[in-house]
Amino acid sequence: MLQVAGTSYVGHVILGASDVYGAFAVVFGLLVWLALLARVTLVASEVNVVRACRFWPRSLGGTQLTPGDRAATAQTAEKAGQLVGRAMTSGDDVGR
Repeated sequence: MLQVAGTSYVGHVILGASDVYGAFAVVFGLLVWLALLARVTLVASEVNVVRACRFWPRSLGGTQLTPGDRAATAQTAEKAGQLVGRAMTSGDDVGR
């Protein structure tokens, strides 16, 4: 639906423009379309993670933790512990 509306709008705007302005409009329109798709993809992937890991609902103030806050904190601590464990078992000297 969004694509149909965008196509009709671009067609209407380009109809009265010269060839040079039309080419610039097409390039600009494609860049805007790609930026919109990138943002939609980013939001969709964030929503997917929140739904899969059950990180919802989250508190906005941070004073009272919700179950989503506790799950996110627990997962972050678990990942951090895994990273520390890897650094300790790999034999790398961190202080050098």
